[in-house]
Amino acid sequence: MFTMHPNYRPFTLSDVLVHYITPLMALADWLLFDPKGRYRWFHPFAWLSLPLAYQLFAVIRAPFITAPTPSGSRYPYLFIDIDALGWGVVLWPLGMAAGLVALGYALYGINHLLGRLATRAQAHKAST
Repeated sequence: MFTMHPNYRPFTLSDVLVHYITPLMALADWLLFDPKGRYRWFHPFAWLSLPLAYQLFAVIRAPFITAPTPSGSRYPYLFIDIDALGWGVVLWPLGMAAGLVALGYALYGINHLLGRLATRAQAHKAST
């Protein structure tokens, strides 16, 4: 069963900044400042490479840990603690990856649409 570290306090300043403000600012940055229409079909898969590599690193590294984390685990997050939860936890990234690829393709589609709209607006502006 998954439990949070006993010292975790939700809605502290750092918790709100990391889990709410940062994602909203990243979305605002993408909407307002990134050039649209440049994403390619493989980008949603590329975006997953770092989180999946980290998951693999955490699973491979854990047996070599001699000093556990403050929670007593050899794993950086309790939800990937193979010692406590079994090897089934290595399957959760596959489900998560499927959902994130779907979200990535939604962003890819929105980005493509915004790119086409920007191109049309520029063409219209140039013709007037």
